[in-house]
Amino acid sequence: MIQKVLTYAYIFLGIASFCYWVSALLSVYRMLKHKKPELSLFRVAANGVFVEENFTAEGNYQRDNLKAAMIKFSMVMAGMVLVVFIGVQTQS
Repeated sequence: MIQKVLTYAYIFLGIASFCYWVSALLSVYRMLKHKKPELSLFRVAANGVFVEENFTAEGNYQRDNLKAAMIKFSMVMAGMVLVVFIGVQTQS
């Protein structure tokens, strides 16, 4: 019974991790479209994509979306590790 619950939890977390990963990729794409006009992509990459001065207001909104997606993705990955750990513990 517990193995079935863990399997479904792992599947759910896998789907969630994929969704947050895609969300982060889309945020990066949209964020780079809204960089300040005087900056090149190389300059933005060299300064860092998390520097607020590199982007317009819409770009900073997308930067915040990227941060949120990265945090949620990390939390889902931690949940997956926990599910695997619980699964290993229930095997013995």
